[in-house]
Amino acid sequence: MAAELTSGAQSRYEQDRDWLNASLGGPILENRLYFYGRTTADKIEVQRRQPLRRAPGTTAAERGFGKLTFTPTQSILLNASYRESKTVETGPSSRRTPPDTGTGYESRLKIFTATGRGGQPKSFVTVRYTHFANPTQGKPDYTATPTSPRAARDSTSNSLDTQGRFLVPTPVAGATDYNAFIQPIIDRYGYTQNGAQVGGGIVGYGLQFDDDDFFRTRRRSPTT
Repeated sequence: MAAELTSGAQSRYEQDRDWLNASLGGPILENRLYFYGRTTADKIEVQRRQPLRRAPGTTAAERGFGKLTFTPTQSILLNASYRESKTVETGPSSRRTPPDTGTGYESRLKIFTATGRGGQPKSFVTVRYTHFANPTQGKPDYTATPTSPRAARDSTSNSLDTQGRFLVPTPVAGATDYNAFIQPIIDRYGYTQNGAQVGGGIVGYGLQFDDDDFFRTRRRSPTT
């Protein structure tokens, strides 16, 4: 549902989006208890065009909402609702960085609200309770399997992309021995440019872990 941007090379991309919506509501007890529920699922996939061709970065979101309304008597009204959403993002890759080096993001939102109201024609009482939780986490899309110090020491250049993040070296003018030493590494982990493997890219895994959680509970005293 979005036009393709063509104002510049870096803004060109292809976007695919899938979504699903469903809702249902009605009486449980006629004239007394009612329910309503809704769920939504969205997935957005973005892939850039040439010359910055990238593996897709995705954003997936799921949201749900439910509510109960109860009127045990003509003078009492009770409401309870719960809302929850989850968003998961994965980082796109570029020509120099494969998908497993990306860092994504995950966020959840949980809100519970309960309200009660009752009274007589000239007076009433209202009580409200709200609980809010928003745990979030940024983390690499892929993580390395821990190894012992000896295994890391004895590892070969054939497994550098499974031990963390590795910056592929680039040749240095005039450093013949150094260039000869790193060439097998470039041949294995370098990215393709003009039909040849070159250094300077990144392989392995993302590095950043970020965990931030937010909570709040609010109780409102009865009002008349």
